[in-house]
Amino acid sequence: MISNKEIFIIRHGESVANNLKIACGQLDYPLSNKGILQSKLLCKELNKIKFDIIYCSKLKRAKQTLNSLKNRKIKISEKLFEINNGEFSKFKVNYLHKKYPKYKFQGLNKKLKYPGGESLEIAINRIWKWFSKESIKWKKKRKILIVGHELTVCAIIIKLLKLDLNNYPIFKINNCCGVKIIY
Repeated sequence: MISNKEIFIIRHGESVANNLKIACGQLDYPLSNKGILQSKLLCKELNKIKFDIIYCSKLKRAKQTLNSLKNRKIKISEKLFEINNGEFSKFKVNYLHKKYPKYKFQGLNKKLKYPGGESLEIAINRIWKWFSKESIKWKKKRKILIVGHELTVCAIIIKLLKLDLNNYPIFKINNCCGVKIIY
């Protein structure tokens, strides 16, 4: 009998940028006070699970989300970053979408790059390439935790379910929320 892998993919707690509604992308903002509380509550639950492998984005807000995780070795990866918004990274989301409406529904033009940044297609493929490479290493009966960003969660789900990027954003992943996948 083949055993399944349990993969938990979590978005970081609320960051200062989320609180201020800034389209920060790969800029390195810390957690807000709310995000710190969210992450403590999340880790209280995650500490009940014996993970075999834990991955985390290199950005501060993702790493801080795991601060209350006990006695765990965490593998840090730059491939789990959020999309690179380039020159638009310091814009408020509402301003960005009002001034540049073509970026509001990126799935309609998945090859559209942010100036000085990357496209949705490039970002999703970057995350999926990482996932495909790492998942080959996982043995049976494994519990895997991946902590990253909204796009980290969405990219893996989109690729696993073979969903059409033209409908992106397909679903919303709130801060300190995620999914458990039996793989």
